[in-house]
Amino acid sequence: MNAVDPGRWRRRVMVVCFVTYACYYLGRVNLAVTLPALRLAFGWDKAAVGIIGTAFYWAYAAGQLVNGALGDRFSPRRLVAIGLVVSALLNLAFGSAWGVLPLLVLLWALNGWAQSTGWAPIIRTLSRWFGPAQRARVTALISPSYLVGHAASWTLAGAL
Repeated sequence: MNAVDPGRWRRRVMVVCFVTYACYYLGRVNLAVTLPALRLAFGWDKAAVGIIGTAFYWAYAAGQLVNGALGDRFSPRRLVAIGLVVSALLNLAFGSAWGVLPLLVLLWALNGWAQSTGWAPIIRTLSRWFGPAQRARVTALISPSYLVGHAASWTLAGAL
């Protein structure tokens, strides 16, 4: 019989949570790279493209309140998976709604809501795998995931 190494599983969970949260940023900060091109292509002023970002952050803030609570009641794994899939689909739809500003605002606001399904459930998952004495170190290790995701998003969006 094979003995289960809890340290090995903790490391795996940590890596999966790190990569997962970094992936959220692939669908979150990619718009900033394309905004200058959108403004130029459609003749929009800064206020017009600012509405898109504003809608995202208001929906994201409201979603943090709701989805944080949902992450405590339902499977964090499912909530995170659903959030990532919905965000990916909304990013695809955003790219297909070329030039229709009200639709872009709506799609990006919905993306903000989907994006809000990440942090709280991931932190909940980590808190179940790591004891109180380890949580400060785990938090320090998971925190740079947003930087990795941010850099990857800008690199991919710039290349595309």
